[in-house]
Amino acid sequence: MSGRALALLRTLLAPHRGRVLAAVALALATTGAGLVPPALVGQAVDAGVLPGAPRAVLAAALGIAAAVMVAALARWALTRLAARLGEAVLAALRERVFTNVLRLPLAFHERSRTGGLVSRLTADVEAVGEVARNGAVETVVALLQLVLVVGVLVALSPPLAALLLLAGPPVWWLARWFQRRIGPAYRRYRDRVAETSARLQDGFAGEAELAASGARERQLRRTRSASRAERRTIAYGYALENRFFPGLELAELALVALVLVAGLVLGGVELVSVGVVAAFVLYLRDLFGPVEELSFWLDELQSAGAALDALAGLLAVPQPTAPDTGQRLPTRGGLALEGVRFAYGQGQDEIDGVDLTVAPGERLALVGPSGAGKTTLARLMARLLVPRAGTVRYGRVDLADVPPATVRERIVLAPQDGHLVSGTVADNLRLVAPEAEDATLEAALAGLGLGSRLPLARGVGPGGAWLSAGERQLLALARLALLDPAVVILDEATGALDAATEADVDVLLQRLLAGRTVIVIAHRLASAWRCDRVAVVEAGRIVEIGPPVTLAAGNGRFAELQRLARPA
Repeated sequence: MSGRALALLRTLLAPHRGRVLAAVALALATTGAGLVPPALVGQAVDAGVLPGAPRAVLAAALGIAAAVMVAALARWALTRLAARLGEAVLAALRERVFTNVLRLPLAFHERSRTGGLVSRLTADVEAVGEVARNGAVETVVALLQLVLVVGVLVALSPPLAALLLLAGPPVWWLARWFQRRIGPAYRRYRDRVAETSARLQDGFAGEAELAASGARERQLRRTRSASRAERRTIAYGYALENRFFPGLELAELALVALVLVAGLVLGGVELVSVGVVAAFVLYLRDLFGPVEELSFWLDELQSAGAALDALAGLLAVPQPTAPDTGQRLPTRGGLALEGVRFAYGQGQDEIDGVDLTVAPGERLALVGPSGAGKTTLARLMARLLVPRAGTVRYGRVDLADVPPATVRERIVLAPQDGHLVSGTVADNLRLVAPEAEDATLEAALAGLGLGSRLPLARGVGPGGAWLSAGERQLLALARLALLDPAVVILDEATGALDAATEADVDVLLQRLLAGRTVIVIAHRLASAWRCDRVAVVEAGRIVEIGPPVTLAAGNGRFAELQRLARPA
């Protein structure tokens, strides 16, 4: 397990020190009680069976029964405590990783594949969960039993215990051989699972487009290739186990045979008794039992370690920080971009030295061909992306000096497809107003004339599947009304609606935008004519800006786009 995974584990266990100590105490009780029966069997043989003393046998039997009962009760309490502790740690881990991922900058999510992130939060957390629920307890008990049994064997018969030196090196070599290979194998397996999950996610998300473009077979081949790579990786892990476990069984049987032969020889010279040999053989079972148990959980521990390391890697991704200088954003203001540059990763600049000023209450349209940088520029204005050079100001305040939550109070980007979650209309409205009472939400809907069309208790389905396209956009506009921002950056949201629904949405939208500063990412030139000015974006630069009437009358790029948009 890596250093960062161990550090994460310590952090998760820190709030539960009392439970951890109680679990260790119960593990000691379980192990200690389990060591009593073999000793009593040896005593019964020497003091009861051989001399024919039934009372000694009965006393040993009662002692064994009492020890078994104590071990069972301690094990029950340990399992119960460990389950609660494991679930608490898992919940904290899942929530911590999910919270951290959601707070990461937009650029991280655009670089990452959704399927891979989902796999981290499902398959990897579940791998850790299996160990947290069961493996941790079994491992601790097995380690304690291993140490205590060796001590008991040495105390019981040093000559017989010396035989452990013969079995020790082969078992140690076998365990090391297995460990060096199973860890990397399971790390590769986790990566393959994430890759397969990403391929499946890509296929499900783009099924309609894949069908329309005839690319289904190509996507199937890619998914099948990822699945086969995953299968080969896990098959290699199983092959390692199939070599390791039989080898361990062979070592145990060989040692038992040596002990019996040595016991026969030593018994002949009265160095050991029959009862000691019997107890020693039983303790060997208790010795190799933990070794087998540890070996059984070793691959799970390695897998959980790899999964925890991957989750720790997500937690290690630096969060965006903005020093709180105490500056507050004014309730009304414009936007100003000065020398703004931005690139995804280490690539070429997507936004190349943009200077732009949007006055308070002004409406500006961003137009240009696909891939020109309109959406990236809009995200920079909303501080969803951080420029690598230059500044973005609102009301003369540099947004880099203001916490992101404060920026969201004034500047909101409304995407083309508003994201809806499974639940009700109220659940989706509370995404932006978590403390709002039902009365507040109902008033917001009523103010937009949506009270009867979108009642709070109405279910929306996964991703808003139970709503029409128009209703999804109306609900997104209701959320915008609850936010009440000073600046709205609108990714044109009416392109997929029929004419009647588009008209309804447009009336509501114009009512919402009244008096606000508005930047529209105009995918249709008709939308640009409703704005005070138009900025033409090409190759990450603003190549032309001005009132739409003036630009259309000239010979620039906007006029050319107008001519190209006219039907032949």
